[in-house]
Amino acid sequence: MAQRGHEISSKGEGNGMFSITIYTETEITASPENVWKILTDLGRYKEWNPMITGASGRAEAGSRIRLRFNPPGSKKTVFRPLVLVADKNREFRWQGRPRVPLLFDSEHYFIIEQAGKDKISLTHNMVFFGLMIPFVKRLIRKKTLDAFNLMNRALKEQAETSAS
Repeated sequence: MAQRGHEISSKGEGNGMFSITIYTETEITASPENVWKILTDLGRYKEWNPMITGASGRAEAGSRIRLRFNPPGSKKTVFRPLVLVADKNREFRWQGRPRVPLLFDSEHYFIIEQAGKDKISLTHNMVFFGLMIPFVKRLIRKKTLDAFNLMNRALKEQAETSAS
């Protein structure tokens, strides 16, 4: 499977006037354990991740983590999302919420599924929702998808290199 990325429109997940879902999927030749280890080792993001260039905290449900979102061509943004799910080797999910709830919230998640011997399928999605979405939807689509594809390629390279 080649790397793919697109906005979900046919599944009806969060694509109303006040929401948008960005969907990407990548096949990685590595074990779920290896990909999980890389995704949840927040302190090492700066070594490989072109989208989230700094991270800290514990990848545990209920914890707050600190992320520095700074893909090429963007302004650095630091935020402290709440980890919602940390299901080992399966799902890592967090929720970002600015100071004013309901204006511009997000849920960012990674789902790891076995896709054959020594291969996984990584689904990397983000749902944005809130009253500001109609005004920023076009910008979100392009910038987020580009950043996700950068991160997915870097994660794939990191996992496949460390697996060999």
